[in-house]
Amino acid sequence: LRIETENAEYLGPVDCDKVKSYNVDTVLNYYSRSDDAKPYAFIVRKNDKTMKLIIEPNAKFLRSLKYKMPRRYELYTEDKIEIENLENSIISE
Repeated sequence: LRIETENAEYLGPVDCDKVKSYNVDTVLNYYSRSDDAKPYAFIVRKNDKTMKLIIEPNAKFLRSLKYKMPRRYELYTEDKIEIENLENSIISE
């Protein structure tokens, strides 16, 4: 499955209000469903269809979206901190 960021409407925690507001045609679950999972919903629109792709992205993936789609995503607080630490470690190298 390939997702182009230009087709991405939004990325956010599965349970956030913005994600819940989308009327989707298809839901694909690609996360572990473990108790400590922090699933994100990637809302993608293509060919007049809206899909919700549920994933568990790592900090590097989330950081890349900060630059590719900065106004179209929301993070869990813990992930914001992890990304800040990642960026600080890159700067200090």
